[in-house]
Amino acid sequence: MTAICLGLGGAYAALLFSCSLDTPPLLATDPIATTAAMDRFTPEQRSSYLADQQYLHRLVPQGVRVELDLADPRQYRFAVSRLELAGKTSANAPQLFARLAARGPAGFASRGAGADTDSLEARHEIVDVTLGTPDAPNLITATAVATPSAAASYLYLDIAITTVTGVPIGPVSAVEQFGSPDDAAVSTSGDRSAADVDRYAISSFEFEETPDDFSDSYIYVEVGEGRLASPPEPQE
Repeated sequence: MTAICLGLGGAYAALLFSCSLDTPPLLATDPIATTAAMDRFTPEQRSSYLADQQYLHRLVPQGVRVELDLADPRQYRFAVSRLELAGKTSANAPQLFARLAARGPAGFASRGAGADTDSLEARHEIVDVTLGTPDAPNLITATAVATPSAAASYLYLDIAITTVTGVPIGPVSAVEQFGSPDDAAVSTSGDRSAADVDRYAISSFEFEETPDDFSDSYIYVEVGEGRLASPPEPQE
C-alpha cells in the first residue's frame, strides 16, 4: 500500500519529511492498551476535534496511507487530540509529545527532506469491518493492523469510528509497543443506533520511531449505505 505526504494544498508524492533524533528513544514509562471515550473532552474540544477530522477527510483519499502535514495547524491539532483521546498527554508521555511538536507548526522549519518510509515490510491497514450481525444488528466493529519497519523502536496504533457527519459511534482504542515492536492489532466497536446517518468513517493512526526518524501513518475508509439511520416520522 502506497504512503503519501499530505500537504496544505492536498496530497503530494511519496516524499516524507524526517528529522534527526538527538534525544533518547521513547521509553515504556506509561504503556497503554486502553479504550477511551469522547467524554474525555470538553464540548469545545470535542467540536474542534470532529471538525478537524472532517477537514482532514476532505483532503485524505480513502484507503490510502498518508503522512499528515503537521505544519498545518489543524492537522497538528487533530493528531494531538487523537493521542489525548487515547489517554496520552504531555504529562504522561512527554517524549512522544516532544517528537510530535518537532514536526508541528513551530518545529517544521528545522526539518529536511527525507526518504519515503513506505517499505516492503511496513504495513498499516483497516481490516475486518462488520456492519451488524444476526444477534446484534446495530453492532459495528473494525480492526487496525500494523507491521513496523525492522528498525523501529516504538509503535503506537489506534482505531476509531464516527459517522461521516462526525457523530462518535465507537471509542478510540489504542495500543503501544516499545523496544522491538512486532505486528500489532487493535479493535473497536460501537452501537449504530446512535448514528444520524448509516455511513461511517473508520480511521486509524500509527506513530513509529526509528533511530533516524519519527513518522506517522493515517488511513481511513467509509462504509455503510449513507441513508438516514432512522427514517423521519411522517408529517400529519
